[in-house]
Amino acid sequence: MIETLVTGGHCVGKTTKLLSLSQASNAPMVSLNKSGCSLLKRYADDYGMSIPEPLSYRQLLSLPKEKKPTFIIVDEADLMLWQLTGCIVKAAGMSAKSIHLGRYLDADMHFTFPGNQFEGMEEAE
Repeated sequence: MIETLVTGGHCVGKTTKLLSLSQASNAPMVSLNKSGCSLLKRYADDYGMSIPEPLSYRQLLSLPKEKKPTFIIVDEADLMLWQLTGCIVKAAGMSAKSIHLGRYLDADMHFTFPGNQFEGMEEAE
């Protein structure tokens, strides 16, 4: 179950909002890889925020059940789903309170991705 979904276009403050939610809830952020974790920590430091140590999704999956955090905050959930499934997620739905930041496509608009937007992205651990 997802409690809060933060949506919006590119560079509108989604990660900053997630950092503030991490600080307020003391829930660790989960990123695609270790370099993403380093960026999250740097952003938090730049904004003067104190957050728990971010985890890569692989670190999270490798934790024994008794050591897993009760709550997590996921940055770049679309890329994480792609990494976990190996598939481009064309659409997804979920029940959550939504926080929308900035401009975004209308729900009834049809859109396509030019080429493979994930081409050249590789797992970095």
